[in-house]
Amino acid sequence: MRLRIAYLAIVLALGCVSVEQDVLVLPPSPSAFASIRVEPASAALTLINGRPAFQQFRAFGVREDGTEIALASVDRWELLDDRLGFADESGVVTAEGPTGGVTRVNARLGPDDEGEVLQASAALTIRVEYAFSFEVDAATVEAVLAAADGDGSLAPEVLHPLAGAEVPEDLPALDVHWTTDGGEAVYEVRLQSELADVRWIVNEPDVTSLLLDGAEKMALLETGRGQSIRVSVARFDGSALHRSAPVDIRVVEGALLSDLIYFDDTGRLLSVGWVDGRRTALLPSPPARDADRCVGCHAIARGGDAFSAALYGEPREGIVFDFDGDISRDPADGEPVPGSDFGFSALSTDGNLLIASIDGRLRAFDAFEMDTLDLGLPTELATQPALGDEGELYYIAADATERFEGSTLRVAGFEDGAYRSPETLFNGSELSAQPEGGATVAHPTLGPDPQWLVFAHGPQSWLGPEERLTESALYLSVDGRSPVRLTRLLPGGMSSATWPSFAPRSVGEGSNARYWLVFLSRAPFGGADGTLGTDLRQLWLASLDPNAPAGSDPSHPPVRVPLQSSDTHNLGAAFRALDCIEPNERCVAGPQCCSGRCAPDEDEDYACD
Repeated sequence: MRLRIAYLAIVLALGCVSVEQDVLVLPPSPSAFASIRVEPASAALTLINGRPAFQQFRAFGVREDGTEIALASVDRWELLDDRLGFADESGVVTAEGPTGGVTRVNARLGPDDEGEVLQASAALTIRVEYAFSFEVDAATVEAVLAAADGDGSLAPEVLHPLAGAEVPEDLPALDVHWTTDGGEAVYEVRLQSELADVRWIVNEPDVTSLLLDGAEKMALLETGRGQSIRVSVARFDGSALHRSAPVDIRVVEGALLSDLIYFDDTGRLLSVGWVDGRRTALLPSPPARDADRCVGCHAIARGGDAFSAALYGEPREGIVFDFDGDISRDPADGEPVPGSDFGFSALSTDGNLLIASIDGRLRAFDAFEMDTLDLGLPTELATQPALGDEGELYYIAADATERFEGSTLRVAGFEDGAYRSPETLFNGSELSAQPEGGATVAHPTLGPDPQWLVFAHGPQSWLGPEERLTESALYLSVDGRSPVRLTRLLPGGMSSATWPSFAPRSVGEGSNARYWLVFLSRAPFGGADGTLGTDLRQLWLASLDPNAPAGSDPSHPPVRVPLQSSDTHNLGAAFRALDCIEPNERCVAGPQCCSGRCAPDEDEDYACD
């Protein structure tokens, strides 16, 4: 059974200050003092399992001769990081949770009539500690919390997340899986960062994995922004905790702020909501597992306004949808693409140009009028187009069926309203000596920096359920240079990585910036609640470091995309970029909000302030 935890309670320890000096009741003029100061100069608070809590700060005016007087009020108290709470007019800070962090509390006198201002601040560190239990009696919980670590050789193993993985702050949920005995046992699952220590005590067989979402996920990822989170699982034997080797992951500061749209083997387009933390059907039709109707092989405009998809049946048609149109009705509003045998497609950044593989060759259309455009496209057999921001066209030259063996990656520049003659970037045979073997390149995708091109390589283009022995890997080429094998995307028995798609925006700034890549793999995921032994194709998310040295592997180990089903094959994921979220709309992390703060609303759901 998987335990899905959906709340986190928080409390702050109360700090007190005693003051013996005389007190000025009204805010004086800044000119009355040489400076002001705040007491305590620093406060370290711990949030533990509960309620909002408070810290009193006091301000003092310092005269030229060094004597001080307590100020009963100032013109303004402010908590500089308002994601953590607020300060009232008397200097009482209310910490609301669920996140911790390091910030400052600022006191200000003025400005007076002459514009003079005096300010002072104090440091405030808020640490989160939390313990939760499920199907474990109170006495056992107490014993676990008091137990020392025992023999690591008797410990379980953390199966997910993978060591070295990175996640954005707004990852909608995080899976934690571990090895179990298959019998009855008590486990402590612990996640720690510099300012957070969160523990779950669970009972097997009732719980064999955790899905962290809601407030406790925010407490970990937002409190741990820019830091490592250490994940461990310990088996309790009644006296000691036999703790696993720790697995460290890192939280990249910032929000991906996208929805992830994919299709599964039931023939539906689905969306994992990075904003609302839910998996939903994007289109009402075709119905799941309708043998005569299915939808897939979609493409999304980098600007996020439109998407194209193939509707499989007799005939196989293409259609373009506007995200702002009515796609909730059946059939959904959309513009049919002329021609039959519609395959892979690509949309320009603004969604106005559609390039589609139809009957094995590329054709161009006005995406919403569906007028055929004569742009001088290559006439050879071709499929899997990708468009850059300047209109440049990347595609696979091959016998354009769903499955092909042997192919070439080409690019055609766009100039004066037409495509130039294509140039060959890579032949699949050039990589045949790589561990996965084969002469097939497939599925090109362009990064936030369009000089970053990732593609798949292996014996064939398709990684279907019947190709169980087929291996594949992803390669990165920057500015047309020799491709680099993204080996870190293939840890621990991951023998397959294909069908990559870049998120349209990076997360983080400067040396902490990251690009994000989603791809599918048959790699086994998790334990009893995962896909071990099934060969199901699942979606994985990985970060790439744009500051990595040229020619090196800039990737990090991936995490499985949360909220997708572990009972279906999941394919063809692509990101839809979203704007920052307005007040009172649902969110899963503060960086998604225009205000920067995501907090519980009156219904205990999370919404932007």
